Amino acid sequence: MSSEMTPLWGEAVPNWIAAIGGLGGTAVAVAAFVQSLRNRSGLDVVREHENERQNAALEVPERMLASFNEGANDVAPDTGRQVRWEVVRVHRERYALRNTHSSQVATVTRLEGTGRSYADVVPVAEVPAPIEPGADLPFLIARSLASPAVASVQVEWTEDGAGPFTATYLI
Repeated sequence: MSSEMTPLWGEAVPNWIAAIGGLGGTAVAVAAFVQSLRNRSGLDVVREHENERQNAALEVPERMLASFNEGANDVAPDTGRQVRWEVVRVHRERYALRNTHSSQVATVTRLEGTGRSYADVVPVAEVPAPIEPGADLPFLIARSLASPAVASVQVEWTEDGAGPFTATYLI
């Protein structure tokens, strides 16, 4: 058995530096891989909602089609929807759904995530909730490493007894 000590600065320190560098590089690679999975999932959500939007533009509700076919109107009727919404980022994971109509009160009956972001959207207030013009309905998007990079939120509401109306927003 040899009684020689390993030279500290010649072998031990460089080996430790190499080991720590290897572990750091592995951590960076894993983080980049997880981020790429989130981005891919997010792009899938965008694609799904774009397809839904395109399909919805082609579909006419049966009651509207019936009145159009009866000759009641020369042009396709309006949906009757007056309220418009804006999604505002308040802070990091806090968002607000804002009623941007000047005088119409809307009653939000459902606010939830759709697709893969379903479990990530958490309303802060009780739903159903009446939202005055200019008022907000706060909600959270609880993201994790497994969450898609793009979240989608679907809101359903009624206004003046009409509806329900539905809109999907990407965040």
